[in-house]
Amino acid sequence: MFKSMKFYFHTAKLSRTRQNLFATQVTKHGGQVVSSSELATHIIVEETSDHSSLPVSLWAGDPSVVGTLWLSQCLKSHTVLDQQLYIVNKPVQKRSSVSPDPPFTSKKQAGNTSSDIDIQKYACSQSSSASSDSCNAAVLSQLKRLAETYRARGDQWRAHGYEKAISAIRRHGKEIISYEEVASLEGVGAKMASKVMEVISTGKIRKVQELCETEQSRVLDLFSNVWGAGPSTANAWYIKGHRTLNDLIEKETLTKQQQIGVKYYKEFSERMSRSEVEEIGRKVTEVALQVDASLATVLCGSYRRGKVTCGDVDVVVIKPDRLNSKTVLTSILAKLKESGFITDDLVSLEKNGNQRKYLGVCKLPGDNRIHRRLDIFVVPESETACAIMHYTGSALFNRSIRQLAAKRDMHLSEHNLAAGVIRQGSEIQNRGHILLTPTEASIFKHLNLEYRPPEERDH
Repeated sequence: MFKSMKFYFHTAKLSRTRQNLFATQVTKHGGQVVSSSELATHIIVEETSDHSSLPVSLWAGDPSVVGTLWLSQCLKSHTVLDQQLYIVNKPVQKRSSVSPDPPFTSKKQAGNTSSDIDIQKYACSQSSSASSDSCNAAVLSQLKRLAETYRARGDQWRAHGYEKAISAIRRHGKEIISYEEVASLEGVGAKMASKVMEVISTGKIRKVQELCETEQSRVLDLFSNVWGAGPSTANAWYIKGHRTLNDLIEKETLTKQQQIGVKYYKEFSERMSRSEVEEIGRKVTEVALQVDASLATVLCGSYRRGKVTCGDVDVVVIKPDRLNSKTVLTSILAKLKESGFITDDLVSLEKNGNQRKYLGVCKLPGDNRIHRRLDIFVVPESETACAIMHYTGSALFNRSIRQLAAKRDMHLSEHNLAAGVIRQGSEIQNRGHILLTPTEASIFKHLNLEYRPPEERDH
């Protein structure tokens, strides 16, 4: 399969174990592993590495620099796939137009104080309500299509890049009229700026037609939205020749979760009103209080961020630390199933530290009701603020505020906020000490951030 191909594995974030596994498979399928990038026809880099920091020397001699996902998909499908979607482009080297760089000073040595960090670079520092799609609607529409297509194809790195650019343009809040204007935005690189200007000049991005308006993209989008099927599974189904949901039902051996995902595909795709979310939330709350009067519930997710319609329902159940999370969740689920409210299980009682979560399907009683996705999270009272912030989202807000915490030598999770954290690269060497976070506002205060209510976190 890999005859005449010479592979070099770049070590950034690519573990020795994965390198050895890939090397064995490459050799087994006729390829050759070389010790120098200069000898390679294909250079493999880890998907999650910071591609912008890769040495430009990798591109010397014009090899194909591709992500590990390409090689994984080739091995899964037993064929050499088109590299175009997986190509890692040569990073643009930015040069200062003002003066040469001053002597290097490590911020780590100086300590990450407020003055060391440009907080405005982080989406969590700004209100999403100040963002607007109206100023640059055509630009955002085209970028969103590319982000969705790359995510459906499993290229999370590129999808994240487009999402960062979308967030930056929305926060900009003004109509973009020049390349320099968009290129100056945090999270928008030179190539992305060129795509934005392509929309402004022509009304569209050529890449959208090439990538998004194909049968493959349509089918991958369909399949990747089946609950329980990620991009890799969707791609495998496509390679097998499946093109419709009926193909999956008739020709594929589906997991229990995928069977449910196909069965309720249309219903899961239909968004629900805030009033329906509230009705579902009231049902869970009613049962939770029957289990133990000391329990409390909070509706999170897109509902708490103020969205007009929601795709699913996220309910956080807060318990006193003395109660057992598993016992609480098991008791709630038993009552909800007994009444017929919960119809199907997707993920039951998954453990997450001191928390427990359940993912399933529910249906309100009455005519013309449809099946809805329901997630229930049981969290101890001591973790309330961090848990509610996490399960409220958005994903981009969560990623941003965690990155800021790391920059401040802290660690933020759905469980707690810790300070004095010592890292070596991305690995935590010392977990530091847990800070007191009785409210979401206290988390913002520890991070020296202006408090943002949930409706301002919909980035």
